[in-house]
Order: sequence, then C-alpha cells, then structure tokens
Amino acid sequence: MNVRLISLPSLLFFLSLFIILLARTVVAQTTFEVNGLTVSLKLPQNWKAQSNIMGYPLLLSPTDQSTDSLMLGITSLNATPEADLDSMLIDYKLERLPWLADAKGKLIKFEKPAIFEPGPGVSGTVFGISYKISGQLFSEKSYYLRCKEHSFSLKYLISSEEEKYIPTIEKIIGSFTCL
Repeated sequence: MNVRLISLPSLLFFLSLFIILLARTVVAQTTFEVNGLTVSLKLPQNWKAQSNIMGYPLLLSPTDQSTDSLMLGITSLNATPEADLDSMLIDYKLERLPWLADAKGKLIKFEKPAIFEPGPGVSGTVFGISYKISGQLFSEKSYYLRCKEHSFSLKYLISSEEEKYIPTIEKIIGSFTCL
C-alpha cells in the first residue's frame, strides 16, 4: 500500500487558509437600539452598523469596497403591520409608482406580498419591486415585522451587480429578534 503524507508546510498552509475562510464568515449576535427599542441581529463580521444615517435609526452595510450603495435600513413603526395583504400591496404600489415615474424609471415587476416568519415571536409581511433606472436594474424589498408588541420596517435596495449579497441580507433579516 502506497501512502503519501502531506508535508508540514503544506498542512500549515491549508490550515491557515481554512482559518482565514472561517474568520470571514464569523457571525456575531449583536444588539442595537432602534428608537429606544432593543433588537438583536446576527451581523456578519464583514458588515458594519451605523446609527441615524439617511433617516434610519439603524443602517447595516458591508465593509468591503465592492459596493458603496448596498444598505439595510431598520426603523421602528408606530403602526402595526396588518394581515390584509391586498390592501398593503395597493398602498405599496401607490407609494412606489409615483416615485418611479419621478425617477424616470421603468417598472419590471412587483413581488406579491408574502407572510414572513423568520423565527419564534417575529412575523410580518415582505413586499418587493424590481425596476430599471438609466439602464441599471434594481431590486427593493421591504419587510414589515411584528415583534413583542412592536412593529419594525427593514428595507434594502440592491443593484444587479450586488445580488451576491442577497443570501447574507436574508440571513441577517432572518435573525431579527426583539429583547
């Protein structure tokens, strides 16, 4: 039987590579204040949180230099997200269509509202819209969540070049809890 042993330098190289790759995906459960309410999210190591930016009490974004526009905005709401999905979709369309016309954009599609239940004690609705502005394709999603008698809005806008971030964003949103 012919057995090949790996050299110590090769073993150390592969072990170092494994540790580096593992470190890039480390996720930390982090707590934040959003309008006086404490929420918790699993934030990847290569993402940052900022307070009171662009009208959002909490804004999350990747720290790498490949994107400067991708953001996940989180705010608390005074209203409770209702289960009447049809009227929510009508209101959403009435809000987004004039904005899109002003931006000289072209509607690609509205995603029908769907019930979203990421975990115990958190539930709500998610809406989406896709559109083009100046030849650039964008997708926007809005999550309206209820958690411990409080309501929150989580929104992101993403270009077609940033679609690789969607699984990470969905994991962050799926980890949302209230404390």
